[in-house]
Amino acid sequence: MRTMVTEAVNHDPAATFLLTGSHVAGRPSMGVWLSYGLGSMNRDLPLFCVLVTKGKGGQPLPERLWGSGFLSARHLGVQLRAGVDTVLILNDPPGLDRRTGGACSTL
Repeated sequence: MRTMVTEAVNHDPAATFLLTGSHVAGRPSMGVWLSYGLGSMNRDLPLFCVLVTKGKGGQPLPERLWGSGFLSARHLGVQLRAGVDTVLILNDPPGLDRRTGGACSTL
């Protein structure tokens, strides 16, 4: 994307501006704004997906760049990772079954 320009001289505020529309950290990302404004035609699919890299240095972009900011967490995207657990929320964690999780959520 060589056609996008910002007045920020540092990389982090510039990336924040390009992905959220604001130089201020903590604002909703573009994907969250689209899901908030347009909604979804299918309740069983995520509103948008985030591709997370497993490069040598780890994920280069912080999670706040695709976060929901002050909007509801239901507009968050689902992180797609490389490896065995592509989506972390599909399976229960080891040692925790659904009955135990349900009992904890009622507390």
